[in-house]
This record gives sequence, C-alpha cells and structure tokens, in this order.
Amino acid sequence: MFGYNYIYNKQVKYYDNLVKKYIEIGDKKLAVETASSPMDLSKGLMYRLYMPKDNGMIFFFKKEDNLKFWMMNTFIPLDIIWVDSNFTIVDITENATPMTFYNWFYIGTKFYSPSKPARMVIEVNAGYVYENNIKVGDKIRLVI
Repeated sequence: MFGYNYIYNKQVKYYDNLVKKYIEIGDKKLAVETASSPMDLSKGLMYRLYMPKDNGMIFFFKKEDNLKFWMMNTFIPLDIIWVDSNFTIVDITENATPMTFYNWFYIGTKFYSPSKPARMVIEVNAGYVYENNIKVGDKIRLVI
C-alpha cells in the first residue's frame, strides 16, 4: 500500500499543474494536457495510473527532430501519435508497452521513434488510434 500511495500522491501533485487544451483529429475531439517545459517534457505521463477516455497529452518541441520516447515509470499502455510542423501525422506507434520493474535497471528498455522527424507527440490510451480510425497523413487541429 505504501507504493501505491507514494505513486498516487506524486501524480496528483504533478498533474494538477498541467494546462488542459483540446485538439481535433478528423472529427474526433480530444482533451489534452500540454507538455512544453523541460520538466513537463521529461515527466510526460509518468506515474499516471489511469487516464480518462478521450484524454491524452501533447508534447511540443522547438523543432522537428528524430525524437525518442520510452515508457519509464509509465503504468498504462499508450498509443503514440507523431506529428510534424504542418500538423500532419507522420507516424503512429500503437500499444506502447508500460514499463515493467526490471526495466528500471535499463535492461531491455525499448525506445519508440517515428519513421520521419516530428515536432509534436500525442499520447493517448492504447486502442484510441484503432477505435477512431486515425491514420498517417491525418491532420490535427488545435481548438481554442
């Protein structure tokens, strides 16, 4: 029980400070928490035990790059949507596996990267991409 309370308290303190925005992918609206500061970019969805349906996190980087993501301290499976500067989806990683205990020692750590440079990354619950028929080439739109 100590482990669960520790993780829960860390995630509540961190996620309460994030700004929530909305994006559209096709006709689907998604509530996203934004990550753009160095701390937000490095923490991402770490320690999250649950994420509501039709929610996610969007990561903004200064320029397009061959980004690398891993699932360190991430406990829920995710779909990763890679987006370029033109708001076009350039790659999709479905069902990224949550970090398991042995990986804390970096043994067998898996890194996820897009096939083309990306400037933004959207993480959603695993299965979201399939359920909503999201494809490479689709456009995203920031909703104000």
